[in-house]
Amino acid sequence: MNRNRKLVSAVLSYLVFLGEAVVLCLHYLKNGTNTFVMFTNDSNILFALSALVFALFQTISIIKGTKVPKAALIFKLAGTVGVTLTLITVYCCLCPITGRWSMAYEPSYSLWVHTVFPLIGIISFLFIDIDKGERFSFFDSLYGVIPMVLYAAIIIPLVAVNTIEPPYFFMDINNQQWWVSLLWVLGMVIGTEIISFLLVLGTNVLNKEKKTAEALPCTDNDEKEVKEESVDDVKEEKNDDSEKGDDNMKKKEDIKIEEVDEGSEEEEEKNEIKAEKEAKAKGYGDGPRVYHIGRQPSGVWQVKLATGQKAIKLFDTQAQAIDYAKSLVKTQGGSIRIHSRKGHMRKE
Repeated sequence: MNRNRKLVSAVLSYLVFLGEAVVLCLHYLKNGTNTFVMFTNDSNILFALSALVFALFQTISIIKGTKVPKAALIFKLAGTVGVTLTLITVYCCLCPITGRWSMAYEPSYSLWVHTVFPLIGIISFLFIDIDKGERFSFFDSLYGVIPMVLYAAIIIPLVAVNTIEPPYFFMDINNQQWWVSLLWVLGMVIGTEIISFLLVLGTNVLNKEKKTAEALPCTDNDEKEVKEESVDDVKEEKNDDSEKGDDNMKKKEDIKIEEVDEGSEEEEEKNEIKAEKEAKAKGYGDGPRVYHIGRQPSGVWQVKLATGQKAIKLFDTQAQAIDYAKSLVKTQGGSIRIHSRKGHMRKE
């Protein structure tokens, strides 16, 4: 995710929190503690808190260049699922059954908590908030159901003992068969999981094409060979005379390219691997290193050692990969082999 998009995401989340705070506080001043009985208000409170937490971590991400923690993303998912359930319940259940369509668009309160904030949550979560390449699992979608389950587990017993009035007709357990209320609750829970799963699926699909090449960690000896430099190597570099430095600069700026026949490519690569393995077997840590630059099936360009199984680093363009390989050759020694887009190979 680029910096501008992160900035938009953070600002929008801050605005959502402030907007929710104003609307819900005004509603609390008018209705008191009854505000917390309605799932509409509880889901919007959760959404406001999740937006604030996400905005704070997104701000840290912008400043430090880090990723937003997965826990903050899941918290935002749970908040978004809650207000999405509110939106669907109002438009598909409450308004059609009661005939009170004003609860969907009354401007001082209902319009915001039933329509505006839920729509902002859905759009921002799907298209703005999630970083490129971030993936959610089916297990992650289960977190979106937790707020609904907790709400039902608290409200239904309170209604059953007449501590509070039923906030919704389908929760009036005292004036209808208990199994009717149970079926409604089970339906709401299943519906909530479907909403959560669809949000997760939509986010994964929309972010699939956004994933770009980034540095991949190597767990084998290839990464160590590239990154490790002994103290002796550093001292030797410092003691190089000016003539060798000039030669290195000339080699970097003016590289000779030798085309290699396609038929001999496989044999040459085998010889390179054999030579490097023999050098390692004899204990020569600075044996000939050959860095291969090639294009992966996904379209990104990789730099890897001839004997390596994993890429040292991935790049969007061939030019970036070549520049990185040159820097390795300059500090580590060795040579470069470039595999063209057509499968040909050249030496550098």
